[in-house]
Amino acid sequence: MKKLHCDRGEALIEVLASILIAALSVTLLFSCVMASSNMDREARKLDVKHYEALTAAEGQGVSLGESQVTITQVVIDGGYAEAAGVPVNLYGGAGLYSYSRKVTP
Repeated sequence: MKKLHCDRGEALIEVLASILIAALSVTLLFSCVMASSNMDREARKLDVKHYEALTAAEGQGVSLGESQVTITQVVIDGGYAEAAGVPVNLYGGAGLYSYSRKVTP
């Protein structure tokens, strides 16, 4: 019976290539994790600013002043009907605004 025996082993270059591939994979994974962590941190900061502005807009606590909202009614056959201005109070900040109709006595 003939014995199956191979004297060939792995060459040093094959081992070095596999170590290089593993090191590059770990480096890529680490950079992806760091980028994800940075995006998460920035998103949390923006969430805090967004909810602060939303709370200010919904709670109508800080007034930004008075303004005028123009309401225009569009007529289906092609023209515009009359436009009316409504006085409002503005609330909010940081790009999120709310308004309430200004009550005139």
